[in-house]
Amino acid sequence: MNYEKALEYMKYEYNKALGFQDDLLLQKYQDIALILKELSFGTEHFIAALFMNILKETDAVPNEVLRYCNMEVMDAIRLMEDPGNCEKAKKLYMLKNDAIAFPVKMAEQIYKLMNTSNMTNKQITNLLHETEDYYLKCAVGTIFYGPLFMAFVECRKKEKVY
Repeated sequence: MNYEKALEYMKYEYNKALGFQDDLLLQKYQDIALILKELSFGTEHFIAALFMNILKETDAVPNEVLRYCNMEVMDAIRLMEDPGNCEKAKKLYMLKNDAIAFPVKMAEQIYKLMNTSNMTNKQITNLLHETEDYYLKCAVGTIFYGPLFMAFVECRKKEKVY
């Protein structure tokens, strides 16, 4: 698997779907991959971060996506996109059993906490509650607890809405 080729494919699919280049959206997925890199995860995780919503947000199809990843990453992508019709806590615990999907979703939550400038106070409050009620509990005992907790505290301090 090649991260650079996967990145180019991701950009191509999103630009085609949107009809223009949304640099902020594309950067979001790259930033999530960077969080994973800082936590010493590997290429499979970085590519899963790039592709985490590609099947539902673009016209990409699984057999095309599989040219840039393996089946384990594809299974994680599908799980992240639709882990079933159940409550948030149950979805997270389903993801926790996946070695690729869980780290990507935790990194995504850290990213969200670090990037609240375009959110309303209500959205930030909801994000903080979601983090406290679900993500922090699910992250206990994992490499994600510390970074997630720090991002949560910083967001809460910075935003003063909680």
